[in-house]
Amino acid sequence: MAELITNEQKEKQASSFLKIEDGSVITLKSNLVKTRTHFLREERSSVACIGEGCFFCQNGIPYRNEYFYWGTINGEKGLVRLPATVFFDLNESERMLKKDKQNFEWIISKSGSGLKTRYSVTRGSDVKVTEKEIEENNKKLLEKIEAYDKTMREKYDELSVEGKKEFFETEEEPPIEAYEER
Repeated sequence: MAELITNEQKEKQASSFLKIEDGSVITLKSNLVKTRTHFLREERSSVACIGEGCFFCQNGIPYRNEYFYWGTINGEKGLVRLPATVFFDLNESERMLKKDKQNFEWIISKSGSGLKTRYSVTRGSDVKVTEKEIEENNKKLLEKIEAYDKTMREKYDELSVEGKKEFFETEEEPPIEAYEER
């Protein structure tokens, strides 16, 4: 279906992630996948942390863990990226309830924005998730995470000095941008 757009600046690229809003009801229907990224404030972008030898780690930019599940947010299925505080709150609830976090709906309260965003978690209704369903969803999750990792690695290569090696390994004078600090 064609659609006339009169304000192109409001157009946004579709995200691979379901978005958590205040009052979102989430369910987790896979096992956890954890990744590491660096957030580059000047670039307003994240890049992969490659671990040992990581350019950004070596330059004092801390990494952050990201916590991913296949699940639902408000009934929509897809990739769920949990903020660290939500992940650890769910772990604490799981420990206290002595049941897997996948056995419940979780209601997320969100306040603030940007670096001042705060979350709280409330247990909702019981849900049933079978081992077979978790296995199937793990495959979907890993497929999406592979694509995400590839994108994050491409950004790492683009924004790290290591990604600029081609400029330094030629006999031509590299462009001035190659010398600028990021």
